[in-house]
Amino acid sequence: YGRLRIHGDREWIVPQVMEHSAALEPGFAPDSLTERYVETSLRSMVGLELVVDRVEAKAKMGQNQSPEKLRRVIAGLRGAGCAEVADWMERFSLSRAEDKQALLAGIRAKRAL
Repeated sequence: YGRLRIHGDREWIVPQVMEHSAALEPGFAPDSLTERYVETSLRSMVGLELVVDRVEAKAKMGQNQSPEKLRRVIAGLRGAGCAEVADWMERFSLSRAEDKQALLAGIRAKRAL
């Protein structure tokens, strides 16, 4: 949730376009653009800025996966330096997956009788 701001001024648009272009185009050289090109391009540009006030989200981090798969994911996250996410998944997702696996094993055992 937030507010949308519309920018039509060069002072706001140009730095945004340059940063975006540098991030998406390897070898982008802002100095290679002529002033005429920039001015012509600016006529067709409008800047949009979303000022975020609130974020609502749901955590869906492997809740339907097997405990074995979650353990591999958690190990991979730890190896990638994402210990905080790995801890969260271990606390919530893995424990839920283990509970679900135990419940299903109990149901299967009763049906086998």
